[in-house]
Amino acid sequence: MKALLKYDFLYMHKTTKIFIMIGLGIFLAALSVLTARYMSELMQYAMTQEGIETVDVPTPTVQDAYVQFYSNMQQIFFLVLLFIAGAFFSKDISKGIDQWLFARPVSRVHYMLSKTLIIHLLGLFGLFVSALFFAYSTVFVFEGFEFWRFFGSLFIFYVFILFFVQLVMMLVSIFARMLWAMLISVVFFFVLSLFNTIDSGVFKYMPTKLPTIALDFINGEATVNTLLWSLGLGLGLSIALSILGIHLFNKQLYKQ
Repeated sequence: MKALLKYDFLYMHKTTKIFIMIGLGIFLAALSVLTARYMSELMQYAMTQEGIETVDVPTPTVQDAYVQFYSNMQQIFFLVLLFIAGAFFSKDISKGIDQWLFARPVSRVHYMLSKTLIIHLLGLFGLFVSALFFAYSTVFVFEGFEFWRFFGSLFIFYVFILFFVQLVMMLVSIFARMLWAMLISVVFFFVLSLFNTIDSGVFKYMPTKLPTIALDFINGEATVNTLLWSLGLGLGLSIALSILGIHLFNKQLYKQ
């Protein structure tokens, strides 16, 4: 297991994916603060240039910064990490390295666990660095930054990422290639997102609702019942996808 972890970590370091996620996270964090602070002024300036009478807009608040941060994390950071995960889980299979690797006494279970651990360490580290930069910047621009609530909301948000990364892992175990795994995962994400407006039944706790619940948590609007059910469903489905993916990979159900 240690050898597999070292192998996967060196691959991440060699391909600079660590620096990509850190750089992307910091850029999005800075963009979130700047957008929240100056978007209304830029809109007013643009309307003035077009001869349109400006209207009074609310003064930007720290809540606007939270919204921008999670919007950027969901629309960009999440999708980039998802594509990196798809490539990472499928790279050995697509290059034929798996045939050479499993000719040796290497556990397939340990192989998938190693990749799962490394990709989530990458995601968590990138998200944590971006959150630190966001927190540091926001404190100097807005009043009322909720430090502990914000970092607590990161866990809620990451369960959302966890679910889709494990979905990609399971699909790679079935199709053995990145293309179908990514296509199905992205389509599944957008289809589930269509039901986000439904606030009843199981739809209220779907994994795609977690970014919204993370924002509600910061603002003190998330109920304990919704929080526990959403996290429980997200974590439960992630564990189920992990077990199924490892089982399918171990049984070699993909075409060689």
